Amino acid sequence: MFEVREYTSEVRSQVEDFRQATFAEGNEALAESKFDPDNLNGKTFYVTGGNEIAALGVIEQDHYATKDAKVFRACRFHALKQYRNQALGTRFILPAMIDWATDRDYDCVYWTHDVKQRALNAIYQKKRTPAGYTHLQDDPFWSRLKHDERWLFQVDPKSEMLQHVYYIDLNETNYKMNPIDCVIWK
Repeated sequence: MFEVREYTSEVRSQVEDFRQATFAEGNEALAESKFDPDNLNGKTFYVTGGNEIAALGVIEQDHYATKDAKVFRACRFHALKQYRNQALGTRFILPAMIDWATDRDYDCVYWTHDVKQRALNAIYQKKRTPAGYTHLQDDPFWSRLKHDERWLFQVDPKSEMLQHVYYIDLNETNYKMNPIDCVIWK
């Protein structure tokens, strides 16, 4: 039923329809000022559900925290409300991003979540596994996931939103991110 795909310009109109649907749901992560799928240093992945895009996420070279050319950031994820109980990010999009980055010999992929999203952070910190996420228990991707407890991500010093940082060391070399910006050390 669901299938993950890499974005190509041929599906731009579908992505624009999806963008408008995310706005209607109150999400601004895909605002035109933040996201142009035809002009980014990375890749856009999406999951189809029937005849529509059900979820979308972006992997881009980190230009926030580390500015390291071998570090990529997973961001701009959104699943339409009717698909949120399907775990499309962890089942399809994040694994595709990890494979994409591994194939290109990058060192690390990281993503962040608002510290106030306690239920979601509990999943990523492996403190709970809700019914829709049982697929993760045996997933090699999930076993490599780390929570970087040394720091919190803050995209803008004017913003009060702090975010937990999660990452995968793609080469399994005990890679540690060395943020130089957007960082609040604990």
